[in-house]
Amino acid sequence: KVDAVLLLGVRKFPPDQRDAARRFSLLIEALYEQHVLLVCSFELEYSKVFEEFCLKQSSHQPHELAPPGTFVRRSCSEHRCGSCTWSTFGAGKCGVIETANWALVETGFAAERAVSRLAEMGSARYVAISKPFCRQMQGSR
Repeated sequence: KVDAVLLLGVRKFPPDQRDAARRFSLLIEALYEQHVLLVCSFELEYSKVFEEFCLKQSSHQPHELAPPGTFVRRSCSEHRCGSCTWSTFGAGKCGVIETANWALVETGFAAERAVSRLAEMGSARYVAISKPFCRQMQGSR
């Protein structure tokens, strides 16, 4: 049972540390879900920590990763199966991702979510509902 976590000197994850970036994003998610207070110092702006993995920041399009003849996985990132416009308008119109390197895409989703979670965890609203402050408020009643 952890109420708060202190991390010092978190730096940007380079491309060759995809596994470490994924594990850190899972830590952020677990802390967020449990309302654990995160006190963290970053060596750069927190939004840059996962920059190499965020799909929006990527210099390539996921469907370009598949060499000719490679099995390609298609998935709708918006999960609107049944009313998808894939067949009508083609890839990229409804959130369909086509790639041979799904691990890279999943890491990108996790990275973007972790950045979003870090932003929310730094908000006054999140801090107020985090375990240390929530318990303090319950004890003062």
